[in-house]
Amino acid sequence: MFYVNDAFFSKEYLAEQYEKFESIAALSQPEGKRFAVCCDEPAIVIALCLFLKEKGGSFYPIWQRHLSWLRKG
Repeated sequence: MFYVNDAFFSKEYLAEQYEKFESIAALSQPEGKRFAVCCDEPAIVIALCLFLKEKGGSFYPIWQRHLSWLRKG
């Protein structure tokens, strides 16, 4: 359970996210793997971080501002 700003996220929310993560082939067996993550939803980033930690994987957050140079033409 955790809060993002004033929004509460329950164990049920985490369980739902874990099910979604496990249905993604790339995340189904994360043991010993590293994932670069770019997502503008803090609750999903936290859920994914907890999921990967529990499953033996790790992640590196890539924030959108770091990708702004890709959008420049």
